[in-house]
Amino acid sequence: MRGQRHAPAALYPGKDLVPIVQEAGWAPGLVWTGSENLVLTGIRSRTVKPVAQSLYRLSYPAHSISVVLAKYLFFSTVAGLYIGVRGFMSLVRGFMSLVRGFMSLVRGFMSLVRGFMSLVRGFMSLVRGFMSLVRGFMSLVRGFMSLVRGFMSRPGNGTP
Repeated sequence: MRGQRHAPAALYPGKDLVPIVQEAGWAPGLVWTGSENLVLTGIRSRTVKPVAQSLYRLSYPAHSISVVLAKYLFFSTVAGLYIGVRGFMSLVRGFMSLVRGFMSLVRGFMSLVRGFMSLVRGFMSLVRGFMSLVRGFMSLVRGFMSLVRGFMSRPGNGTP
C-alpha cells in the first residue's frame, strides 16, 4: 500500500472504513458507503462519480488548508527566526572580533607610547648626564683658572 494514493473511504462501499474517514476529518457526520439507495432514487450511475468527486472535494474541512498554511507559515517563521538568530550571532561574533582587534591595536599603541616614553626618559637621562659632564668640565676649568691665578699672584712670577 506504500506509495499508492487512494480516494477517501466515503467513495468505496464497506462499513469498516467509516471510522477512518471520520477520524481523518473528511466526514464529520454520517458517511454514505453503499450504492443500494441509488436504485430507489432513480439516480443513474453516470452522475454518481461527478457528484462523489465534488462531495470528496467538499468533505475536507474548510480550515484544513488554513491550518496547513498556518503550520507552514509558523515553521517558515521559526526557520527564518532561527536563521536570523544565527546570522545575528555571527554578526555579534564578528563585532566581538572587531573589538578584540581594536583592543589589540590599542595595546600595541600603548606599548609604542610606553616605548617612546622610555626613549624620552633615556634621552633626558643622557641630557642630564651631559649637563653633569659640562658642569664638571666647567668646575675643572674654574679650578685650573684658580691655579693659574694663584701661580701668577706669587712674588717673583713676573707680576707687578
